[in-house]
Amino acid sequence: MSRALKVLLWPTLPFVLVACQPAKAPVSAVPAPVKGSKPSRVAVKHGLDAGASRINMTARDITIEELMKLQRPAGLADDISSADFQDKRIEPLENQVWRLKAHVKSIIKRRDGDYFLTLESPSGATTVVEVPDPELCKGSPLEKEIAASRADLEARFHPTDKAKGVNQDATIEGVGFWGQKGRPGSSSQSNGARLMPGTNFKFQSK
Repeated sequence: MSRALKVLLWPTLPFVLVACQPAKAPVSAVPAPVKGSKPSRVAVKHGLDAGASRINMTARDITIEELMKLQRPAGLADDISSADFQDKRIEPLENQVWRLKAHVKSIIKRRDGDYFLTLESPSGATTVVEVPDPELCKGSPLEKEIAASRADLEARFHPTDKAKGVNQDATIEGVGFWGQKGRPGSSSQSNGARLMPGTNFKFQSK
């Protein structure tokens, strides 16, 4: 190659080299699972799954007893580690915001950052509602509601990793979610139906 041709080509070489670099994969909004941990449907919990945009945000009334009578989806493992459901909503429970009235017994901040509240009905039926860390829900269509609910609970109860008694009646709204079956904080016979994330709390005055 002549010296003159080299001079002409040299300014273009950096652009050619940059253009030939492989494109970087987009960064996922879904947090990576903790090494060694079992899959736990984090994308659905945080409203970062593709189906989150189709959730009906107009709340429908339900009771804890009705939640407990729902049939657990076939194929969903008791510890929710089933691969087929990690980023897939299960209709009709998980496509709807539900409203229920309950006695809020306690609140705790779990190791994954969730605020975990135990709920009880007058008949003694129990379930839970969870509110994740809004910092882990960036980009979710539920982000605003999650942040507002979280701030409300923080101001009222200052949750820690030690369970705190709440013992207040409340009207609670949240998206339906199939969680772990018989998880601590709910009946040992629980089908795992709960509200996750909680999107609104109205506590009755004492």
